[in-house]
Amino acid sequence: MSLIKITKKLNGLFIAVALLTISLVIGVSGYMFIEDYTFLEALFMSVITISTVGFTEVHLLSDVGMMFTSVYIIMNLIIFAYVVSVISKFLFEGKLRSIYNEYKFVKELTSMKNHVIVCGYGSNGMHSCQELQRNGRDFVIIDIDEDTPKKFPEDKPYMFVLGDATHEEVLIKAGVKTAKELLIATASDAINVFITLSARELNPNIKIISRATDPASEKKLYFAGANNVILPDIIGGTFMARLITKPEVIEFMEMLSDDNNEMSIKLEEFSYNDFKKNYRDKTLGELDIQGKTGIFPVGFKDNIRGFMGIRNETIFGENDILIVLGNNDTMQKFKSTFLL
Repeated sequence: MSLIKITKKLNGLFIAVALLTISLVIGVSGYMFIEDYTFLEALFMSVITISTVGFTEVHLLSDVGMMFTSVYIIMNLIIFAYVVSVISKFLFEGKLRSIYNEYKFVKELTSMKNHVIVCGYGSNGMHSCQELQRNGRDFVIIDIDEDTPKKFPEDKPYMFVLGDATHEEVLIKAGVKTAKELLIATASDAINVFITLSARELNPNIKIISRATDPASEKKLYFAGANNVILPDIIGGTFMARLITKPEVIEFMEMLSDDNNEMSIKLEEFSYNDFKKNYRDKTLGELDIQGKTGIFPVGFKDNIRGFMGIRNETIFGENDILIVLGNNDTMQKFKSTFLL
């Protein structure tokens, strides 16, 4: 929701304030002109008439003054009834709180940068959001179902945009132009292709990861601009088969993904900019990560040559990525020693 739409929701309140102001101006002007009251006397007379408190008039009114006051009272009864109904709706029906929450959401969303947009909050989308939350990533969910927020964790509701992600204005509302990644997790391959095309046009630099149900859609999604295409059925079937063919490997992989197990093994990646300045632009041998922390460097991605084996002479330079493996204790020691 834009700030313009929020302002429109406040129109009733603005109209109520405007009517009270106009009524006050009419009353002050009328009493000053008809009864020759001073400004303060006219203001006092107008206020007690508008508020219907029943105080006596400042001076005895002339016939014209009494006629004006009678009309003025009737006019203000109508205005007062409208003002009371508007204020009641805003205060007692929760409309003001709802608008305030929407305003906070818009302000927070417009300030977000390098966040993740998740399109579709089905099973895949839900698990994606849980993983993003565990890793401290900012994200926004787009879903066409208005009941989706009811499925969010009560302790920390997610950022949510209601709408059809195939519409550019919805993607823009979710901050696609400043987002870093887009996860497309809807159940329709056709919709996923359309979202990919729209997002790629709006932000040429965004990383797009899309789900696909039909293997034939994989090529179309890559052609539309997706960086990665995931086929859950194939991954699930392969995983099930490997529980038979490579059970120990699967057990090891499950240990990597079990964040609730204190003895679990962590596999994490860190970039050049994550490291303290005195550990940058050095060889892996000079860093001696395993010797200092007990953690194992298992992967290295050079910004030009791509993935390489771990070699002591390899220089850890700008835009390079290091992948490390260790338990909770060694990972914590590694972070405190090498990272900012």
